[in-house]
Amino acid sequence: MISDGLFLCPHCGEKLNGKNGSFMCVNGHCFDKAKSGYVNLLPPNRKNSVSPGDNKEMIQSRVRVMNKGYYKPLAEAIGKIFAEFNPASVLDAGCGTGYLCGELKKSFPETEFIGTDISKFAIEQAAKKSKETAFAVCSSKRLPISSGSIDAVICAFAPVYEQEFSRVNSDNGLFLRVVPAKEHLFKLKEFLYDNPRYNEDEDEAFSLYEPLKVEYVKGEFGGDADDFNALVRMTPYYYHTSSDKLERLNKIDYFTVNTEFELRVFRKKADFQKN
Repeated sequence: MISDGLFLCPHCGEKLNGKNGSFMCVNGHCFDKAKSGYVNLLPPNRKNSVSPGDNKEMIQSRVRVMNKGYYKPLAEAIGKIFAEFNPASVLDAGCGTGYLCGELKKSFPETEFIGTDISKFAIEQAAKKSKETAFAVCSSKRLPISSGSIDAVICAFAPVYEQEFSRVNSDNGLFLRVVPAKEHLFKLKEFLYDNPRYNEDEDEAFSLYEPLKVEYVKGEFGGDADDFNALVRMTPYYYHTSSDKLERLNKIDYFTVNTEFELRVFRKKADFQKN
């Protein structure tokens, strides 16, 4: 559900207000609301391709995997952090099919959740599933959101744009960064590769945020051949694995692999808030 003034016009920066199934700014720029409820705020001249982001096939894979509870332990861990800090507004930048927004909204019904992604196919699926969240197609490089309006920004397995996230973050705002931990999906790697490697530690240093804590979230993903074909298609492994090894997935009756997320929690630095 998109409220008036929640998003900004990507052309002039003025607030967008709803009227007759569309969103319009005071300068007359108009954006139609899709049937599923989202709004597309990615102008054609800012696209790097005809259909940027994940394609339909990858999104279908994501929907299948997320419906199996792949991110459930992660959603629960983020929920505990939100219970501690109580953000009034949350942005999931690069939200994909909107699983985290949908799950967190159930536990925090009074919190305003916003999901953005550059993939129209992803946002369409997200909007269909979670009607209480505001979804928009846009790039995280240039978010059509007011400065200082977001209490917590989530970026899970998506590109980080620190300057832009800091801009939309409120004073003392949180930034939650999710990356794969060392052993994330290692059992799957053992199945696919002769010499599997652990995930390398992504040692990120931000200039506009100060670290608060790091949590390791462990879980389990189990399924049949179709489930694991979907899982592999939504990871980089699909593009780095030979066809004969991918074919091995079709012979699975049931398989279980480990998930391990690294949840890094940051707070917006006070010196940046004064600038």
